[in-house]
Amino acid sequence: MSRLKGFLPDPSFVMAKIKPAMRGVGEGNPNSELLFVCTECTPQENQLFGKMIDAMGIKRADIFIAQDLPTDGGQGLQPQIIVAFGTTAARMLLKEDVTIADVRGKFHPFENQKLLITYHPSELSQNPALKKACWDDLQLVMKALGLKGAR
Repeated sequence: MSRLKGFLPDPSFVMAKIKPAMRGVGEGNPNSELLFVCTECTPQENQLFGKMIDAMGIKRADIFIAQDLPTDGGQGLQPQIIVAFGTTAARMLLKEDVTIADVRGKFHPFENQKLLITYHPSELSQNPALKKACWDDLQLVMKALGLKGAR
């Protein structure tokens, strides 16, 4: 059993925190069927993140990107799929002490949404060999949403 098990909030509490007020928590389309949760990136990592979004054939303005797990509730988002980038988001959302390698590559149920966890752009910058695994994860999202990718 995880050391963190009793210290992390239950998933319904976390979802209330991901449904952010639009003030400074994230950017993009609050009506999007796709929510990305990705903690702050360096300019280089942000550029890589942008390339991943472009390769999926979507525009940043068409999705909602939460820069962090918000601390306040508010106007709710109702995405079909949540993509969490990195260990911090994975542990908070799954309420388990996990590694990305253990939980990536499949959807996890999360309230009424599907949750997919993959590597944070900082991990991809430090270990470029992980880029293929991340792209495989994003292709699962594309398939689920009927996206064809960049042309």
